[in-house]
Amino acid sequence: KNRKKNTNMDDQSFFTSLLHQSKTHRAAGNHIVRAIRQGLYVALIGPRFSGKTDLLANALSLLQDVGYASVNIDLAQYRACSSLNELFARLSQRIRSAFASVPFQQPVPAELSADEFIQSLDEIAAQRDRSCIIAFDTLEGLHSSYIHPLLITLRNLYNLQQARPTRLLIVLVSALDMAGITLGPTSPFNIAEPVFLSEITGEDSEQIIRYEFERYDLGISPKALQCLCEAGLGDAYLLHTLCQDAIRSLHAQGEYELNITRARRIVDHFIRQEAAQFRPLEEPIKQIQGDCH
Repeated sequence: KNRKKNTNMDDQSFFTSLLHQSKTHRAAGNHIVRAIRQGLYVALIGPRFSGKTDLLANALSLLQDVGYASVNIDLAQYRACSSLNELFARLSQRIRSAFASVPFQQPVPAELSADEFIQSLDEIAAQRDRSCIIAFDTLEGLHSSYIHPLLITLRNLYNLQQARPTRLLIVLVSALDMAGITLGPTSPFNIAEPVFLSEITGEDSEQIIRYEFERYDLGISPKALQCLCEAGLGDAYLLHTLCQDAIRSLHAQGEYELNITRARRIVDHFIRQEAAQFRPLEEPIKQIQGDCH
């Protein structure tokens, strides 16, 4: 039987597959859609590298199918803004380009105050005949000094939009360690409907592992499956990493089924050699270092 040799399942393909393999992800996506259709702001919170971005994209696609317009903004791309006013100006330009059905008479200036940013969004909403969704992804990607002012501004936009028949709706996506800042009792954004992308269940973990092995026509013994599930700790990206390590090891040895002995070796090697460079750990470290400069 011909077996697939390409063991590089990229992150995009993996997270897209999660939408089909994980009940946890499907439930969170349905929650987002329901909340938006009720006219609510949404805060999607989950672990880093858990598939939040692809979950959001899928939810926005479903909402577009029923008449909503949307724009998805990766806030990490605005980390280098030299001032808060520059951030507001660049965000306004991005949102205008996505939503404005009629060209504006004046271009967006290089800087906008918070009030001017809100006014620009209100002008955009006035041009639309249906609700629009602005999704701000990767809140933790912003410089830390911009996060709280942005949340205050979004709260003020919420207050302004309450009496309007056509509204801008906001979806804010952040890592689990930002939950207090995003939704805590003193957070300006605590008016949002919380959607938590929790750790995946044991059943989901088994489904994900089997799916990855089946993609390469490989088998896995029940004990090896249990070993990887336990080592994955309910973390989808960690499961993906361990599976890819195991699949590469099987191909290198010309074997077609993962047994418990090799599974334990894979887990031990990850702990000793790879854990320090694990991407969900690297990312916050880099961001902290960036804020210090």
